[in-house]
Amino acid sequence: MSRKRPSIFDTLDLTGEAPPPAPAPAPNVVAMQGVEPAMAPSAPNAKAPAKPKGRPDVQHTSIYVPKVAYRKIREIANTEDRKPHDVIMEGVDLVLAKYGFPSLAEFKKGKKR
Repeated sequence: MSRKRPSIFDTLDLTGEAPPPAPAPAPNVVAMQGVEPAMAPSAPNAKAPAKPKGRPDVQHTSIYVPKVAYRKIREIANTEDRKPHDVIMEGVDLVLAKYGFPSLAEFKKGKKR
């Protein structure tokens, strides 16, 4: 047997009269003895500096590529059974080599943990 769901319309007073104020609860004096009132902060809380997430040796960046190029990168990755990220990182390696810088693998070898 199901119960009737409560409705907010059942509690509405549409007569236009203000409802009587609800009585304030009495403070529990016994529980409050020896407790100092909490100090309100004088200034708004300053946000703490954000902690870097992830690996500290990796810089996050976003790139915008045409949809056609992205689809081709995904196609290449699928054909090679790799992730699109791996194909893009291969492109980064090619750019580094073109301008005479060490490859990503060489950067990783030089890094000490």
